[in-house]
Amino acid sequence: MRWSRTATAERAKIYLLVLLMAVSFSSASILVLLSGLPGPSAATWRLLLSAAITWAFALSDGRELGRSLSDRATLGLAIASGALVAAHFDLWMTSLYLIPVGVSVAIVDSYPAFIWALGATLFGERYKAAEVVGALLTTAGVVSLALTELDPPGGLEGVALSLGGMAAMVGYVLLGKLIRSRWSTSAYTAVAYSSGALVNLLALTTTRALLMPTGLTAWGFTIALAIVPMIGGHTTMNYLLGRNKVLAATVAMAAEPAGASVLAYLVFGQGLTLPQVALIAMISLGVVLSSRP
Repeated sequence: MRWSRTATAERAKIYLLVLLMAVSFSSASILVLLSGLPGPSAATWRLLLSAAITWAFALSDGRELGRSLSDRATLGLAIASGALVAAHFDLWMTSLYLIPVGVSVAIVDSYPAFIWALGATLFGERYKAAEVVGALLTTAGVVSLALTELDPPGGLEGVALSLGGMAAMVGYVLLGKLIRSRWSTSAYTAVAYSSGALVNLLALTTTRALLMPTGLTAWGFTIALAIVPMIGGHTTMNYLLGRNKVLAATVAMAAEPAGASVLAYLVFGQGLTLPQVALIAMISLGVVLSSRP
């Protein structure tokens, strides 16, 4: 009986964390646009501020942090993961200024279907019929949704940026799964977020392209970007990667296209066509099905 209660409590905890992720991720695109910063600058401040928060947690357990940092091979992987998440943010956040939020988010969040494909190809993993159908639905929905944005000015570039952001996310999640089998959440996120911030800082200061938020309101949205979708979203996801299969740990992404679309309509009056709404729903369903493990 005690084991049953423990298992039920653990399951309820995971459901609550998935709900937290879904809400947190849905706010990201809106906060980027409200900050008024170009994609790479918004990404840099997001990573810098969230790195400061995660280092505070990592330093509270000095023994665990020291053990992790002495593992040179995993340290290199964590730094590479940080570079990938920086690329993901840079590309995807830039796309938000070129195509509708709902379209951009749906494309960038389609990565679970491609993680499924890599699992089957690289690791010989086997999947149930529903998971295969989900991956195919997601892929077909992404291709169709991308085609709806090829004609408007900037549409093709926006789609390409979203796809690039999705590809970087695949690498970031797969590396995160590997690293979390060796490191704690706080050690991994502190190193990954700070290395991503340093990559962006080096690139943007060299080209003199780094912009700061202008005014208290912009700073408020930028800080919220570092706390809500970064700590509530990415850090929670990285925690779950150490406890669940990779697709199950990322299933909350299925809710982001719908949540972000609703917020974009309420805040910016961004509308979607009926076919786009149908395709976003199709992608979300596909992600749920392909993430069932």
